[in-house]
Amino acid sequence: DRVAVMYAGEIVEDAPIEALFARPRHPYTAGLLTAAPNLSRAGQPLIPIPGQLPKPGQLPAGCAFAPRCQYARDLCTRDHPVLLDTGDQHLARCFFWPEVRVGGGRRQPIPLRPKRAQRTQPEPILEIDDLHKAYTQHTGLLPGRGDRTVKAVDGVSLEVRAGETLAVVGESGCGKSTLSSCIIGLQPPDDGEIRLFGKTLNPRASARPKELRRQIQVVFQNPDTALNPAQTIAQIVGRPLQLFAGAKSARDTRLRVEQILASVNLDSSFLDRYPAQLSGGQKQRVGIARALAAEPSIVVCDEPVSALDVSIQATVLNLLQELQGEKSYSYVFISHDLSVVRHLADRVAVMYLGQIMETGTTAQVFAPPYHPYTEALISAAPVPDPTVEQERIRLEGPVPGAGATQRGCPFQSRCPRKLGPICEQEAPPVQCAGEGHTIRCHIPLAELASLGPVIGREAVTEARADVALR
Repeated sequence: DRVAVMYAGEIVEDAPIEALFARPRHPYTAGLLTAAPNLSRAGQPLIPIPGQLPKPGQLPAGCAFAPRCQYARDLCTRDHPVLLDTGDQHLARCFFWPEVRVGGGRRQPIPLRPKRAQRTQPEPILEIDDLHKAYTQHTGLLPGRGDRTVKAVDGVSLEVRAGETLAVVGESGCGKSTLSSCIIGLQPPDDGEIRLFGKTLNPRASARPKELRRQIQVVFQNPDTALNPAQTIAQIVGRPLQLFAGAKSARDTRLRVEQILASVNLDSSFLDRYPAQLSGGQKQRVGIARALAAEPSIVVCDEPVSALDVSIQATVLNLLQELQGEKSYSYVFISHDLSVVRHLADRVAVMYLGQIMETGTTAQVFAPPYHPYTEALISAAPVPDPTVEQERIRLEGPVPGAGATQRGCPFQSRCPRKLGPICEQEAPPVQCAGEGHTIRCHIPLAELASLGPVIGREAVTEARADVALR
């Protein structure tokens, strides 16, 4: 019913939920709203909040938010504001609350990236053909007794084109991270092929030629575990240069590392720092810099912003888009956050129990006709706007147990639109909805297309207009 917004240990705004989202009266609240991607406002640029949260015990004089505030004046750096009653049960800790607007002030948004058709080539550079990966799960007391086979990736085929972002989405356990591990060669698939520029890749990264290893790099989810705590940032980012770029001297390497850090908005003062001395967003930018130091064609991003707050997330997402626009990198973006996917991706593959249920452009996947699983995922995605209509679809059925053998559609035990025995007994066909949009389902496309949008019609109309532009 009400929302209280905290900053630096104190409440800066407290209001009824509708009032807070419609008309925030503190700059920090407004900044959070413009930094977060929103399914109901797809296509709008993200505007990060500048600066960083003050450290405990080092609060600035006056308003704690003043060093980061676009509305700050001398009064804000001198006097500490009280929580003011601005009317209608709306409290705000700001001297200049009447001026606050979402997206207003002096901050400049990052320009929207060009349409995919203007910045990519039609030929795929990465091809995944009928990929399979299974694990053996030990359930008995004795080896070999009661073992079950878990199919993490089950016949996946995908393509990635130059300069585009392919997002792979699904719930935890759907197999998307295993798929990314197979692509980069950390886990060898059991069957199927992965081709880069038409060349079949060895299942293991260690057995791939150096040039092909260079072409595929990765940004991991957790920079705390992905960065060596005993190495400086210069050493971490310099390692790919030594491996792949043939750096001639320590001085040349350091100069090149400085240039790479500058491309991710980190200055030379970071060269001799250690990961523990960096914020979460800075560490993730170092992870991106390390991946880009090899000058790859493909960057696999495995949940790269899931552990970041919305402002730092906006900075990283904008950075990925800017670098892609400059260098035409291709991204395989693994995520469960559909708002982030809607903002960043060109195409989307929806994965369930190791299989691809739907593929298409981002605009196609986020507008009817949906696969029933896609529809349920979109309905579960939070939309930070209480005025937006959003249908809630609850999946009531059981998730098949690990290693369970199931006939028919893999989603049939949970599908709210299940037709009957056909879904239980026969594998669903792949139906083409046009222009590369595929849905793996027994339900006729005309019936799926007749279903209403999950999120307000305004957002879906915008998505369909996006399809027309593409």
